[in-house]
Amino acid sequence: MVRIYDYLVRNKRKEISTNEILTYLQETDRVSLRNVQRDLKALVEIKDSPILCSILQGKKHYFIQPSMINKLSLPIRRNGLLAFFPD
Repeated sequence: MVRIYDYLVRNKRKEISTNEILTYLQETDRVSLRNVQRDLKALVEIKDSPILCSILQGKKHYFIQPSMINKLSLPIRRNGLLAFFPD
């Protein structure tokens, strides 16, 4: 879920399909479409989540809520996941 969130924040100006996220995750891990769908659903359902889902041409796309685009960033490029953990 953290890697999905990271990917959405880094691509916060576009809508991303489930398959795009799956392809990204499969570059380094073995993940299934079902797991990606489950994690995306959980991220959308978090109270006050900045992640939204829309359906375009029958397919779900995920994106960062427009009012949150300028408020979310992950400053560490090489090790972006470190931004989620305190020192």
